Amino acid sequence: MNFTKVSSLLLFCAIAFSACGDEYDLCTENRFVTLNGSFYKVIGGVASRSTVSSYYLGSFGGNAITTQQNVSAFSLELNPTIDSTVLIIRLNNSGLSDTVTYRHTSRIETVSPNCGDITAYNLTSIKTTKNYIDSIVIVNNNVNRINAENVRIYHR
Repeated sequence: MNFTKVSSLLLFCAIAFSACGDEYDLCTENRFVTLNGSFYKVIGGVASRSTVSSYYLGSFGGNAITTQQNVSAFSLELNPTIDSTVLIIRLNNSGLSDTVTYRHTSRIETVSPNCGDITAYNLTSIKTTKNYIDSIVIVNNNVNRINAENVRIYHR
C-alpha cells in the first residue's frame, strides 16, 4: 500500500472510533429528569439562598418520600402519566406543613437514536399553602435532564 491509502485508512478509523465514543458518552450521561429547586429567605428586602435544618417531603397520602438535614437544594421526580404532582413539604422542624401542587405537561425527547427517549416536562404553574412557605417562583419551566434550577422556595 502506498502512503496515501494508509493515511486515508487511519483517518477513517479515527473518525469511526471517535463517533462511537461520542455516542457511548451521550448514552451514559444523566438520563434522570428531576425538578430542581433551592431554598431562599428574604432578609431586609434581599433574597439569599438559605439552608434549612430539615426538609421533609411526603406524598399527599402521608407517606414520607425523603427526609434530609441541612439542605439548600432539592430534586424530585414528576409523574409523566398525570398533569400535576401534589406534595407535602415541612421545613426547619417547624411542625407546619405546606401542600404544594406542581402543574406540568410532559413531552418525549429523543436522546439519540441508539440511546432512546426520556420524558421531560414544562412546568406550567405552582400553588402552595402559606403556613411556612411564603412563595414559590418558577425560574426555569423546562424540566429536563440538565440539572438547572427550576423553582425557588421562599420561606420564613
